[in-house]
Amino acid sequence: MRVVRLLVRTACHRTVRSVCGTRYTGSCSVKMTIREGSAFINLPEGVFYNPVQEFNRDLTIAVVKHYAKKHFEEFINKGIKKAGEKGAPEPVTYSGLSVLEALSASGLRSIRFAKEVPLLNKVVANDLDPNAVRLIEENVRLNAVGDSVVPSCADAVGLMHDSVKNKFHVVDIDPYGTAVPFLDAAVQCLFDGGLLCVTCTDMAVLCGSAAGTAYGKYGGVAIKMAAQHEQGLRLLLHAMQQAASRYDRVIEPLLSLSIDFYARVFVRVRTSPSRVKRIASRLAIIYSCTGCQVGLFLSILFFMSDDHRFWLRPLQSDGSICPITLHVVVIEVAMLSSGMKYEGSVINLVVLNVLI
Repeated sequence: MRVVRLLVRTACHRTVRSVCGTRYTGSCSVKMTIREGSAFINLPEGVFYNPVQEFNRDLTIAVVKHYAKKHFEEFINKGIKKAGEKGAPEPVTYSGLSVLEALSASGLRSIRFAKEVPLLNKVVANDLDPNAVRLIEENVRLNAVGDSVVPSCADAVGLMHDSVKNKFHVVDIDPYGTAVPFLDAAVQCLFDGGLLCVTCTDMAVLCGSAAGTAYGKYGGVAIKMAAQHEQGLRLLLHAMQQAASRYDRVIEPLLSLSIDFYARVFVRVRTSPSRVKRIASRLAIIYSCTGCQVGLFLSILFFMSDDHRFWLRPLQSDGSICPITLHVVVIEVAMLSSGMKYEGSVINLVVLNVLI
C-alpha cells in the first residue's frame, strides 16, 4: 500500500503521520523518523527525503526480489549441469547477492534491500558526503542490519571503477538529473548477467524539450511527439547499450517505465562480443508524422544470415519510392526524425507478469 505522510508542525515537535495511523515524533530542530516498508530511518532537519519516490523504491524491491530468485535458480541449474558433465556432484555454496547503491543519501533503500530481499550477502550503501555516511551508519544501527549493510564514503564513479575485479550482482543508480555520467562505470562493475537499475529525473529532456541537450547527454535527438515518453525510454536504453557495447556487453531490458517526472529502467547486463557485433540492428531512427502522429522505426542496419554466417548490411532501395517518402507525398505533411533509439523490446513480459 502506498502511504501518504503529513507533516504537522508544533512549537516543540514535528510529527510524521501516515494514513494507516502510525506516528513518529522527534525534536523539531534535530530529526524526524520515517518508516517505509520494513525500514525506519532518522532524518536530521534539512535532509532531503522525497516521499514521491516511495513507489520507485517499492518497485525496485519487487524487481530485485525477482532477480534474486532467478539468480539462485540459475546458480542451481549451472551446478546441476556441471555435475552432469563431470559424472558426480560436487558440494557448492551459494554466497548470495552483492548489491551496490551508488548514491545512498540516508541509506533507506539499502536498508530495505537488507530487510526485504532474500538471498543477499551484502549491500554497499555509498555516498560522497561524509555527513550522509554518518547518517547511514546511524540508520544501519537503528535497523540492526550491520551484518549486511556496509556504509561507504567514496565517489560513486571511482568506487564502481575500483570494483571491476570485485563485481556486484546488482547496481542501483538513482541520481538527481541524468544517470549518464555513471553508466560507463556501472556496466563494468556488474557480474555477467547482473542487474542494473537506473533512474533519470530529467524526463523533460528525454521527451524532447531540448534536442541538443538530449544529444549531448544521451547520444540521440529527442523531439516532441505523441509517444514522447516511450521515445525517452528508448533513448535512455540506447545510451545504456552504447556504454555496455564498449566492453563487449549487451543489455536485456526487464522493465522500463516513465513515472511522474522520471524514467526508471531495469536491465540485465551480459557479456557477449558476438551479440555486440549485431547490436546495430536494434538501433533505429524514428520518423514521426506531424499529421496523424504515427511513428515509424527505420533501422540503420539489418541482420542477415546464410549458411550459419551472420552480417549486417545497410538498408537498400529497390528503386521504388520508400514507404516514408510515399507517406509524406500522400498526406502532404512533414515527417520529423529523431534518434538514434533502442528499437528492441523495452520490457520482458515474463518479468512483468511475475511482478503483477
